Parts: sequence; C-alpha cells; structure tokens
Amino acid sequence: MHTTWFITGASRGLGREWAEAALDRGDHVAATARDVRALEPLSQAYGDAFVPIALDVTDRAAVLGAVEHAVERMGCLDVVVNNAGYGDPPGHQRGGRPGLRVSAEHPDYAEVRVATAPEFALGDPRATRDALLRITDAPEPPLHVFLGKPLADVEQIYADRLRTWRAWEPVAQEAFGA
Repeated sequence: MHTTWFITGASRGLGREWAEAALDRGDHVAATARDVRALEPLSQAYGDAFVPIALDVTDRAAVLGAVEHAVERMGCLDVVVNNAGYGDPPGHQRGGRPGLRVSAEHPDYAEVRVATAPEFALGDPRATRDALLRITDAPEPPLHVFLGKPLADVEQIYADRLRTWRAWEPVAQEAFGA
C-alpha cells in the first residue's frame, strides 16, 4: 500500500526533494509548481504515480481547485505539504491530523530567518528527505519542526517575545475592558 501526497512548490529545492523521496519509496504524489514544465522529468520517470498541477499559491480559488483535482486523480490525500510558503497553518497534515509545518518561506518565520541567517540555511536539501519521511510516518507527527540548526536562536527570539508580552499584559487586559 502506498501513501498519497500533495506537495506545493515541487519544481525545485525542498519540494522537489520531498516529491522524489516519496516517489522513490513507491508513494504517489500530486505536486504543484507555477510552471509545470519543471515537473516533466518526474512525470516521465514515475508515470501514473505522479500528477503535476500548475498552481499559483496566492490564488485561493486555484489552490482549492488544485486540491480537488488531486483528489479526483488520486482518490484521496494522505499527506499535504505546504512548501510554497503561503496558506493556512498547519502546512502539513496526515490523515486529517495536524502535523508538520514545513514551509521555510512561511511569513511566520520571517523574523526567524533574519535572526538566524546564515545558520538558517538547510545545507544539502537531500539531507531532509529521510527526516521528512520519518516525521510523516510517525503515528503522532509534530505540529512544528525546524529542519536544520536554528533552534537555539529561535528559542531566544520566543523568550524575548514572551518577556515583551508579559511586560505589556496589563495594557492588553485593558483592551478587553478588564
């Protein structure tokens, strides 16, 4: 039995690596890209196990249409990976359960990217393949995971945010009429 994936931003980089990793282990993948010509080699190599879909993720109606198309072609979606950088969290779900947000370009991470560059660089994108497959196969996948080594820097960013929020909590409570 195979797992069926929907991966946005699969023309290159992490999305491409993850699509290939899933396909290489016998899974089926519906993958999106702005220009589906970039996905032609995957179509040729994997045949019916791969469904390329043109998508501009900034067009909400197109996103919904792409998902509907993928379900029509593949029957169901077991794993959804929002790699293109737009959309509502969680970026990754398995079987309807919240899972991993894998989008390194998601706006929530803008501050983290700035604070941790150049440490935020993932290095070799191929190195993320096994990690993503292990996370996806977990019975209870985490909601958020950092791929790479920025955790210590991110911990500091969030500690600073919490200190600020605590310091301003009385003002925030006043905003509710408390």
